[in-house]
Amino acid sequence: MGAIQPLTEVKGTGKWDIGEINVAHYKVTCRECGVVSDKPGVTAAMAALYRQRHLAEHLTALAEEIARAAR
Repeated sequence: MGAIQPLTEVKGTGKWDIGEINVAHYKVTCRECGVVSDKPGVTAAMAALYRQRHLAEHLTALAEEIARAAR
């Protein structure tokens, strides 16, 4: 049995060239939804916030599903 993959991941994808400026770039991916955020200039802190918000969306959907099943 392999290791369980995390639901969401933040990965640094190198630099984006915007004119003469190099901007750090991070991408957030979800095991279920695919790419959540892949915009130029996303910093590590912003990517962490995208990840937390996306996890909250999954938790909210799961809570709603549990509530419906309990009725």
